[in-house]
Amino acid sequence: MLLSDEEDSVARTGYPAEFRRRVLDLLAASRHVGDVARDLGISDQAVYNWRRQERIDRGLEAGLTSGERAELQAARRRIRELEAELAIHRKAKWALPLLTIGSGVSLRHMTHPGNRGLASTGGKGARLVDLQEAWVAHLTSVLMNSSATSISP
Repeated sequence: MLLSDEEDSVARTGYPAEFRRRVLDLLAASRHVGDVARDLGISDQAVYNWRRQERIDRGLEAGLTSGERAELQAARRRIRELEAELAIHRKAKWALPLLTIGSGVSLRHMTHPGNRGLASTGGKGARLVDLQEAWVAHLTSVLMNSSATSISP
């Protein structure tokens, strides 16, 4: 049985859970994998994969259950999002200009981990740290809204 273009596009994005459940019901009724796959126009391997996943979900075979697999995919997706966000923040941090005040202290000097004393005393140091945070927020929003891959000084 050949699939129409519409059915073929559905096949590439995955089959509905109800369809997979019906295929597994046919296998449970003592039908052969090859016959079911041929009649429905799907690959034998897809049917074998669905049968194996069902056995894992029921605890008959070792492996990740469907719920665990979905949780792992969601975690990996979140990690990719966070890594992309971190890359944007890193680009924004290094795009900051070296603003120098009369005392010769730069924003980068003030935000260096060993030089936190200036920011904590209030006054000019605290205002510059606020300025830096505002600048990072602005650059981050610009980077998020543009397709630019690099920042020119």
